[in-house]
Amino acid sequence: MTGQHAFKAILDADFFSLFNLPEKFDIDLSSLAERYRDLQKQTHPDRFSAGFERERLLATQLAAYANEAYQTLKSDLPRAKYLFSLKTDDWQDEQASVNDPALLMEQMELRDELDLIRSGEDPAGKLITFSNKLEQRIQQIRQSYGDSLEKNQLNEAKKNLHEWQFVCKILQQADLLLEELEDI
Repeated sequence: MTGQHAFKAILDADFFSLFNLPEKFDIDLSSLAERYRDLQKQTHPDRFSAGFERERLLATQLAAYANEAYQTLKSDLPRAKYLFSLKTDDWQDEQASVNDPALLMEQMELRDELDLIRSGEDPAGKLITFSNKLEQRIQQIRQSYGDSLEKNQLNEAKKNLHEWQFVCKILQQADLLLEELEDI
């Protein structure tokens, strides 16, 4: 197989195949990092500086593809969304409307709690407690997502993804508010 054909085959691989990892949610992050470094060494565009223009272009594309794949797989939520997208076309991002009344109620309650913290006494201390609660909730959702996906319960996994995204968004808002308070 020529270099060009090998590069094209790699660019057609899904992210898990690219790093020779099993297509599952819980992965070995050290193996991912090691394989990423190996790929970066093999495909670094400088190695092809004396080669054909097409090979240099493919090496650049592969390096970018490997970087995108690594960035996606190294973090839980992006990896979860990517893995879900491999299992089904039935995915909508966080902008999609959610028809789960319990999730909608949880969203309202968390937003209200954040607003109360913002306007109340000792917001910094309460924000830290609130953020810790959200981190624990994210770990619960993460576990539930992994379990649902392992059992091929895609509707439940999808629900978990929507909830996970929302809780992460609220956590980001809390972190930004804490930064603002620290700057005062």
